[in-house]
Amino acid sequence: MLNILFRRLRLRDFTLRRELEALAFQDALTGIDNRRSLLEKLQAWYPAQMGHFLMVDIDDFKSVNDDFGHDVGDQVLQEVATVLSRHPDISLCGRLGGEEFGLFTRLIDHGQVHALAGQLIRQVNQCRIQQRQLSISVGIVSMDGRIGLSAALREADRALYQAKRHGKNRHVFAMTPEYALAQVATPPRPEAKKKPPQGGLSVSRSDSQAS
Repeated sequence: MLNILFRRLRLRDFTLRRELEALAFQDALTGIDNRRSLLEKLQAWYPAQMGHFLMVDIDDFKSVNDDFGHDVGDQVLQEVATVLSRHPDISLCGRLGGEEFGLFTRLIDHGQVHALAGQLIRQVNQCRIQQRQLSISVGIVSMDGRIGLSAALREADRALYQAKRHGKNRHVFAMTPEYALAQVATPPRPEAKKKPPQGGLSVSRSDSQAS
């Protein structure tokens, strides 16, 4: 009898520890990784695993809360998290805080990442709350081993800001100083006369425009 009770107590203790671990690393509202978990995984993966980091922000989220209430706002966060996390090319997905999310894809090719961002934007555009179409803005940075994790996050945030500034519902690629320096170190083609770019941004808009 005592052995049975002891086993039950051990099982209960184990279950409680698992639940506490989940709370520490999982966003309670959306069920995806929280900021701590996402950043720890990125630190463990990078630079051995290279790809692109996407910083995503829900457009005009404050107005959703103001117009429809925080319960509807929570529903929006859950729906967008589902869209982002279920895409097959997204390897890591976490909520950074508020209406901001962080994604990591193993895709290296610029064109493939461009297509991925467009797909995510269009999928979110298909979500509607109280007849309002949802949209997201995305800042993207290449994580190819030539930039540190902290710098990559800053560049992605800067690119996200530019996506907002250029009208939202679109994605922007960051051209980091490290990338520019790498281009300088690459011998130019014989016909190229112009100097390589010294950093900048590449703005792309989804085919679908939020109403």
